[in-house]
This record gives sequence, structure tokens and C-alpha cells, in this order.
Amino acid sequence: MQADEITLGSAWGIVKSSVLGTSYPEAPVSDLYLFGNRHAFAYQQEVDGNAAQRHHIRFWPTPEGWLLPGGHQVSWLAAGTYDRAVGLSIFTGQVTHKIDANIDKERDYVIDTVRYADPQCGVELIEDFSTAYHHRNGGGDLVHTDGDLPVLDVTGAAQRHPQVLAQKTTLGTSSPENLENKGKTVGTSLADQVEKTKKHHLPPLPFLLSGIIISLSTIATVTAWALFIPALGDPDFMREVEKDALENQLYSLGTFAFLSVLLVLAGILWILTAKRHRWARILLLALSVIGTFQDLMTATISADYAETNLLAAGVSVLVLWAISSDSMRQWVNEGK
Repeated sequence: MQADEITLGSAWGIVKSSVLGTSYPEAPVSDLYLFGNRHAFAYQQEVDGNAAQRHHIRFWPTPEGWLLPGGHQVSWLAAGTYDRAVGLSIFTGQVTHKIDANIDKERDYVIDTVRYADPQCGVELIEDFSTAYHHRNGGGDLVHTDGDLPVLDVTGAAQRHPQVLAQKTTLGTSSPENLENKGKTVGTSLADQVEKTKKHHLPPLPFLLSGIIISLSTIATVTAWALFIPALGDPDFMREVEKDALENQLYSLGTFAFLSVLLVLAGILWILTAKRHRWARILLLALSVIGTFQDLMTATISADYAETNLLAAGVSVLVLWAISSDSMRQWVNEGK
């Protein structure tokens, strides 16, 4: 079945399915990129009634005029793997599916499944397309392949769909034009699927974490102001403040006010970036750089708050890392 988009609901659904062993036939798959774009759509087939073990395949449309090495022309590229278990990535430490090393077996399973459903689909095998190798994928799983690449021809498959054939039997002989139109009504068009997946999947996890960081920083700042303003009427507090030099008081207050404004702007820009405004992401990048520079400068000037400012600079760097990643740039660009 076609895999769901990654949302909070679907993410919770696959966790529940994997842990409790419940069925989730439309469990989502993680985002993978080719030609600078996320996969257009994906299908998955669970095994033993839960999403911990499953067959799944992703599809990417090829750019116009693009050819495989050797001059072969294809409209779509697909990557199929078999998830054998849930585990930790040895590279990132993240919870993920562990794939079966024999990726050729899954490749053949996909071809056999399609041809079982529609024997008229042709297959051309490009032998030794790549060098046979044993290696690890991006998640750290061992993989091995013989290097052969099958090219599946599904021309006319939509018109041979059982639903279309049933309509033909019911309505009698149809013209090729009418039959083609009926084929187009089976499911959502690929173009619509591509646009839908671009607009509805969640942003990269680091960006979501940066939103949590900004939110917590905002709460801390609001709390600090809420405590500071009433304290201005406390004589004991004011006597302590007056012990410090006036220029230090003004500098500290001005710096805190400046950083507070930056934080409010960062929150607004984060929300606009989440709405996939490219300009908002660029401004948020610039704001993070300014905030990092300000925190580091303050830490070097004032030894009293060096640790606090260094911590704030580290937070700004984390936000900067999250919004400057390639996956974040691609996610924002896909929304337009």
C-alpha cells in the first residue's frame, strides 16, 4: 500500500506498530533524496502484521533529458529494501529500521510482484550496471549486490488495471481514447501525488528541535523579564544594582534587551520558515549568526556572565546547524 506521509500521527503509529506488534499497512518511510529532491512517493508491505518487518520502495522522477550511464532512458528511478528489524544506526545512533543485506533479493521481489499482477509488464536487465560490491548504506547496514539493474516497462499498465477492465466489460467495447481516460482515473495521478508529498511531510528533525530550543529560550527570557521588572521596586535589589558601575548596568540591560528582541524575531522567522518561506529561512540564518556573534562577544567582555553567554552561543550554533543543513534547504524549496 502507499505509505503515509511523515506526520506526528503517522510517526506515533509506526512506533506503536513496531513496539506493540500491531498492524499499520500504510506506515511511513523516512525521507531519502535523489537529484536534490525527496522521493515523490513510496509503497510498503508489512510482514507478520506489524511495521517492524516490511518490504518498501521509494520512487523519484528523473529530470527531463536525463539518461542512465550507457544512454538508457527511464522516467522513474526506484529503490526497494526489506526492513528486517528496528534498531539503532551505528553512524547516527538514531532509532531506525535495519535492512536486509541482500538488496538484490528485494529488487527481484519487487519485479516479480509487479509482473505477477500484470504479466504484460516487460523487463530489460542491464547486466553489470555497477560493480558488484559489499558495503554499508547511510544507516550503517551491510549491503551487497551483483550490480545488475532491471528496467521495468509498465506502459499500458493503468489501462490493464482490473478496475478499468471491469468497466470495459460492463460498458462494452470502448475506444482507445475512452479506455485511456478510464485508466487515468485509477488512483491519484502521479503529478498530484508528487505535489501532495512535497507539501505535507514534516520538516527535518533538527529543525523541529531548533523550534523547541527557541521556545524554551523564549520562556526563559520572558521569565527573566517577569522577575526583573517587579524587582525594580525592591529597595534591596536596587541597592545591589547601584553598587555596579552605571556603564556596566546600561551595557548589561541593553545587551539583554537586544538579545530578547533577536529571540522574538527568531521565533517569528522560525514559524515563517516552517511555512516554507525561503526568505524567512535566510533571515533566520543571518539572525542566528548575529546572535552567536553577540553571545561570544559578551562572553569575552564580561567575565561575570561568560558561562551563560557561552551556553547561549552554543544554542545559537545548534539552531544555525539545523536550519543550514541540505535537508532543510531542500525541504523549504520543495514547498514552492
